[in-house]
Amino acid sequence: MENTRQTAYKLWIKDMVNGEFVKSSGNFDPNYINTRDLKVSRVNIIATVIYKIDDENYSSMVLEDSSGNIRVKEWSKLELLKDINIGDLVLIIGKPRQFNNEIYITPEIIKKLDNLNWLKVRELELTKIYGKQIKKQISLDEKSLQEIDKIEEITILNNRQRILKMIENLSNEDGVSYLDIMNNLGLDKEESQFIIEELLKEGEIFEVSEGKLKILR
Repeated sequence: MENTRQTAYKLWIKDMVNGEFVKSSGNFDPNYINTRDLKVSRVNIIATVIYKIDDENYSSMVLEDSSGNIRVKEWSKLELLKDINIGDLVLIIGKPRQFNNEIYITPEIIKKLDNLNWLKVRELELTKIYGKQIKKQISLDEKSLQEIDKIEEITILNNRQRILKMIENLSNEDGVSYLDIMNNLGLDKEESQFIIEELLKEGEIFEVSEGKLKILR
């Protein structure tokens, strides 16, 4: 069981997006990225916000440092991204996740940095630890990012139907357990939790007992 908070490694963004994402086989062990001979389950990144989109139940932004860019996505704690704008320099501590083969970050802490010198300080830190980074990852333009967000929105809608169908098919008098849904779908935990919470709010499903779900008829 994970009793202590994992180290938040300072990395180039390129190290994350080019790393190998590993899903943990245990219920309590965190997923992680294999990169630079490290198993990274939490990251500490300083970068500039180059793109952001906000919706009622979803927020996404793209961070860029001198090595590349990566997306930050949040479904539940939207207040974390509320006051962050394009052009801001931020320090973010969060967890790496993967969806549709894209590695992204779910945030735990986001802090605006008013002094741009912090970016230079971080680059010097990383160069000292890992050596000079060689090649910058190709940046996505705004049109590409909008297309990615649209695809993701469609995917979430499809997964919503999958979850409803699974609850209907697996449910008995006692309903179906949340863990059974997670194990059979193989979706990202944050995404599954977000969809189930939305279905509960909308009254599409209800909780028969703790951890047991059923479709409302």
